[in-house]
Amino acid sequence: MRNSQEIQFIALAGVDGSGKSTQVEKVMEALLANGHKVAYFHAIEFSLANRLSRLLRAKKTFAPGEEKAVTKASLLSLILREKFMILDCIRFHFWKRTLRLDGYDTILSDRSFYDSLINIEYLNREKKSKLIAFGIQCLTYIIPKADQVFFFDLKASDIMSRSRVPEQGEKYLEEKLELYQKYNTVFCLTSIDATQSEETILANIMSSLSGEHKKL
Repeated sequence: MRNSQEIQFIALAGVDGSGKSTQVEKVMEALLANGHKVAYFHAIEFSLANRLSRLLRAKKTFAPGEEKAVTKASLLSLILREKFMILDCIRFHFWKRTLRLDGYDTILSDRSFYDSLINIEYLNREKKSKLIAFGIQCLTYIIPKADQVFFFDLKASDIMSRSRVPEQGEKYLEEKLELYQKYNTVFCLTSIDATQSEETILANIMSSLSGEHKKL
């Protein structure tokens, strides 16, 4: 039985163009309508590394989907990403405690720590650094675990057939999807058929969440 003071952490995971951001808005509206106090979380926006980068670029605001995807990174950059991610994990726990004291009962995540970790592994695919691989393995144990993680499952070709397609291309999407499948059991992902209508996807997510929120 969940402690009544704990916050439900819900994460929507998947590759670019899979429909996560659209569903986050819909799930947020549904939870608020049901009387929940919900905090929005986006791992890229929350990241100290990204905030520092925006500061250096004199970019004051963050908008999901506007950040240009990184497909290559130096070894130093990957090391720094892992170090900053450790700090972000610590900051998240303090932030979550503050939210609980403020009466929030749910955190809804668009880009989660799971997505950030998979992105680091993707960027390490060419370098195959054992140091980075060891860091990834350690991070799988320390990143904040979500109570439910919904993985938007679909083929890269399905995404590329949509009106708005990711600039990285189909090969990038295929490689990323393979990594999500690799971590499927590690992160206890709940697969959602992302080829369904938005209404059906929302109904499936809310149906799965209803039992969890009854425990709050």
